[in-house]
Amino acid sequence: MQNFAAFAAGGTFMLINRRRRQQAVLLATTSVFAFSAVFSGVGSAYAQVRSVTPVATVRTTTNVAANQTIVGTADKPVAIELIGGGAVENRGTIRGFANSSAIVVTGVASAATKIDNYGTIEASKAPGNTARDVAAIYLASRADIINRPTGVIRGTGGADGIIVATDVANGNVGGSTITNEGLISSDSGNAISVYGPMRSITNSGTIISQTGTAIYLGANGSISEGITNSGTIQGGPNDGSGKAIDASLSSASLTVSNSGTIVGQVLFGSGNDQLRLLGGSITGNVSGGAGTNTVNAVSGTSTLNGNISGFSAFTIASGAKVNQRGSIAATTVTNSGTLDVGSATRTVTGNYVQTSTGTLAVTITDAAAGSLSVSGTASVDGKVAPNTASRTTTVAPGTSFTVLQSTGTLTVASTAGIDSTNTIEKFALSQSGNQLRITRESGIAPDAPVQKAIDLIKNGTISTGGSTSVASTTVALERALTSIVNLPGGLPQRITTVGSARPLGQILSIFQSSTVNIGGTSVQLSQNQVNDIVTQFVREITPDFSISATGASVTNAIGASSTTTVSTRLASMRGTDSQTGMAAGDMVGRGIDMWAQPYLSTFKQGLKDGVSGFQADSRGLTIGADTVVADNLRVGLA
Repeated sequence: MQNFAAFAAGGTFMLINRRRRQQAVLLATTSVFAFSAVFSGVGSAYAQVRSVTPVATVRTTTNVAANQTIVGTADKPVAIELIGGGAVENRGTIRGFANSSAIVVTGVASAATKIDNYGTIEASKAPGNTARDVAAIYLASRADIINRPTGVIRGTGGADGIIVATDVANGNVGGSTITNEGLISSDSGNAISVYGPMRSITNSGTIISQTGTAIYLGANGSISEGITNSGTIQGGPNDGSGKAIDASLSSASLTVSNSGTIVGQVLFGSGNDQLRLLGGSITGNVSGGAGTNTVNAVSGTSTLNGNISGFSAFTIASGAKVNQRGSIAATTVTNSGTLDVGSATRTVTGNYVQTSTGTLAVTITDAAAGSLSVSGTASVDGKVAPNTASRTTTVAPGTSFTVLQSTGTLTVASTAGIDSTNTIEKFALSQSGNQLRITRESGIAPDAPVQKAIDLIKNGTISTGGSTSVASTTVALERALTSIVNLPGGLPQRITTVGSARPLGQILSIFQSSTVNIGGTSVQLSQNQVNDIVTQFVREITPDFSISATGASVTNAIGASSTTTVSTRLASMRGTDSQTGMAAGDMVGRGIDMWAQPYLSTFKQGLKDGVSGFQADSRGLTIGADTVVADNLRVGLA
């Protein structure tokens, strides 16, 4: 015989069927707006929620009060058992009794089974309890879990946040999904444990375990559509030494797509696994495990703060960038985007292929320079992009850096070159055996932002983005530069002395601002880089400055040599022509005298005050003729 009881709670009319084991079964409910109840019975039975029409919904308020909590008791430790096809929408608190889950999903699998959480769902384990089946939500059958931005699913005392069990007896064929926009956590357990098949985990919130694993897959665990992360997945401390995703025991293939933040190791199993990089960062080592595994940087800028190992292919697509701060162990690394190794030497255990669209980016600081060491062969096309923005001094011309070295054969395409977007210095690319090197040349790189600024200045206008603009003609710049060159002191002092009243002073003051937008390009320059600009202005905008100085020197030298030759001839003539009278021995004849005198002069000026030096040689032969036309008068031509 079945006993029924009916009561109203918080505006809800409930029909209760008291069966033999005294399980409370919710047969029907009207809309619930402030539900307050404690499900209780005997033994280990659960409070069961079964939908009829409409689907059963349990609601409490966001501001949780004592009468707005569903909690398990000593004899009914699980707060809610959700049977397949039902739904729970929580805006309050659902809590399991000690060592018990808060919500357990059982029964025949149904796509309609849903847990929609805006509030808190939590479970805890007592000290010493090693059972692995305690979680805030325990899925023994299929369900879709949506944890909203305000939602918290939490396990404490070693309890997990969510467990996907191995039970397939009720038709669970891996259809469960977890969509997290809020917080799923555990202190020392796993935030999410997957012991059976499920469909997907999509995270834009935070999945974290303080000392356990954020997402753990057991031997039979699988996620057919993989893990997609645009939020934070963290296991253990911030240094990445813990485990963010551990599928090392799983034989199923797993795909992890990341555009967010992963802190902790990512350990794949024996399936054919894939790590898809869409931006974001991973702090911790990534191991591919057994199987045929790949890393694909698809788009965005991804930072890998750990070692990558166990992959057959590591591919960077065109337009994607990888900031690699550890080593890479892969059969082949193919770079069609940008591989940035920073200011340290990074290792590729395998072969390296850089295509025509690829870029190897290296940072050159005052103390160190980045490079790539390849254990296999290397084939390089595309660009090498040095970044000298962090230096306090410019790189001296003639200085070389090894940016890539291979143990095997190094092949460098004739089309390979330099990308100078992040440096004002001009570099040249060269190969020396199995080394790829860049060498600083004089001048400013043609594609550097500074050079673009110079080009804009030459064309007449430079704009800081709308608030300030400086119009300057080439003549005005030449005059300002001439003033700078002629002032005493070094270039920094000259820059200061010119001030903001002159066109170049205005331009330099803009350059020395923290950030300047020049023609749509963001430029940030140090004092030394500004000095380089001045030097380059002297070379490029007023090339006649040095040339005219050199020309004047040569002209003066030639004139001086010629004058000296003529003066010498006149002096020799004075020895006789200036004497008169018989006592002096007047010359008897008045014929034409021919003469010749060679000369040689050498001049050299080094770099001075930022102005290029020069070397000038002059040599020649002065030929002349003269004759006496009257006493004390001789006429000649030289």
